[in-house]
Amino acid sequence: MTLPAWATEVIDLYESGASSQFILHGNIDDLLMLPGGEGKPRFASLTEFLRERLLTRFDVVLGYDLGNGIRVEKGGERFAEWPLATKESSFPKTPREAIHILTHYLRFCANVARIKPERSTRVAVIVRNTGLIVPPSSGGAAYELSAIASQLRDWAGDSAIAEQHCTTFLLTENLNDLHPLVSNNPQTSRIAVPLPEHAQLLPALGHLATLYPVPLAPFGNDFSQPAAALTGATLSSIETLLQSRQHHKKSLTSQDLIGLKKDLVEKDAQGLIEFIKPDRTLDDLHGQ
Repeated sequence: MTLPAWATEVIDLYESGASSQFILHGNIDDLLMLPGGEGKPRFASLTEFLRERLLTRFDVVLGYDLGNGIRVEKGGERFAEWPLATKESSFPKTPREAIHILTHYLRFCANVARIKPERSTRVAVIVRNTGLIVPPSSGGAAYELSAIASQLRDWAGDSAIAEQHCTTFLLTENLNDLHPLVSNNPQTSRIAVPLPEHAQLLPALGHLATLYPVPLAPFGNDFSQPAAALTGATLSSIETLLQSRQHHKKSLTSQDLIGLKKDLVEKDAQGLIEFIKPDRTLDDLHGQ
């Protein structure tokens, strides 16, 4: 299964040493394709995609978000070698303390690698909903917010961390939702996760046809037409549509696709985009 272009760019930047911190923005809440058991693909979140496709060689993967706090996504036994890991259950959820603990662990791994290179630990940290943790400053002396932004910035700029096989991912829907210290950091790579294109929708629809055969039955095994028509909609909204059609035993037709795409795009845009049928045609265009 081929990697999307944005994932290939992340790999190239990291392996070349050009960057160790990545801000992933855009379509970050959508589903992505992952290889499954017995050669069958499955859908997964962006966090699962990072852990199972891009970070397979990393020993420890840590996650953090405002609601769940710090979580060990991978490598619990290796993480347990850290003296403070015994207090994992009592790790604070508040951003200032949580980011401080993650920074402490990254520097601990860097120090161990310098003393005992054979015991170096490849660590990745995934921070979800980063805009809730370091939003743009509302003005005034926001020392607490600035301290968090400064530490996140250090993850990319501190050579002790960046040079010891550590990488960090900051997930946010919009770059404007982040503090300027973080979003404008020249040592951080900003990678846009786009909506699925025709090439990604073809295998996705092939997999969805095995789960929801009734809606896609009219197209047989050729999904080029629905893939072209539905380009621009999120994979999660397409799956929801097919689930509903499967439940009501309704198949999709060629005439349905244009109207369905319009509805899906308006839904994904949360009312910010509306399709309006024009009352004129190109026959009314003169003088060019």
